[in-house]
Amino acid sequence: MNEIDTSTFKVLYIEDEDLAREKFGKFLKRRFGEVVLCENGVEGFMKFQESFTKNEKFDLILSDINMPKMDGLEVLENIRKYDKEIPVIFLTARSESEQMLKAINLHVESYILKPLDFDMVNEKLDKVCKDIYYKKMFIKQEQEMKNYLDVLDQEALVSKTDAKGVITFVNNGFCEVSGYSREELIGKPHNIVRHPDVPKDFFKEMWETIKAGKIWTGVHKNLAKDGTTYFINSKIFPIFELGGNNVKEYMSVRFLVTDLEQQKRENHKNYLSQLTNYKKT
Repeated sequence: MNEIDTSTFKVLYIEDEDLAREKFGKFLKRRFGEVVLCENGVEGFMKFQESFTKNEKFDLILSDINMPKMDGLEVLENIRKYDKEIPVIFLTARSESEQMLKAINLHVESYILKPLDFDMVNEKLDKVCKDIYYKKMFIKQEQEMKNYLDVLDQEALVSKTDAKGVITFVNNGFCEVSGYSREELIGKPHNIVRHPDVPKDFFKEMWETIKAGKIWTGVHKNLAKDGTTYFINSKIFPIFELGGNNVKEYMSVRFLVTDLEQQKRENHKNYLSQLTNYKKT
């Protein structure tokens, strides 16, 4: 039983024998969301080309090899000029070494010999479909991550440092708020934006936390290049070496604290100050 959801898969099946195309086409339509049937290589390649141009690509192609007008190897050869990665499975009644060698060079995914053994077909399709599914999921997650990073780049101040706190990356938001250019920041210690009013113990506690491999969160103020002060809510987390416990670098994500929140903080400080003086009195 196939565990992968193939209801969104788009499949192209090319077969010149009417009965074989009809029978195996029904089988494929039970497994996949959309199956396009073609009766020769020329028609099959044109369908592929049309879908590719519209960015409605097929996920899988199954094709007979020996066909009139354009055989399966010619179809694959033309397809590879457009798409180097789409999986292609050949169905053939013959197993000729010369054909197989050429197909391997064109990165054919698999061979299925006729007459079709549907248990074997299911087994091979399961394997190919898993690869297609995980690749689709990876591409989807990659796009979602890109969208997230695009939003983050617009809303947050992001920086990355090596294990010693030397800046290796800053985003546009960091440059804009700090007033420094990317060239002025890369290679400099992160304390280039440190505000002198922030006590050393504050940063000592921060470094002890992240060096221990933990995430540090806090609100503090920084100093821009022009001498102005800005408040930020920071989250700094360590990035470990692959397969190890050693910290390789640190990434910081910061959000500007709004004027309203700054005012609340000032009001709170004033209240505490007044309360302290009242108690003393």
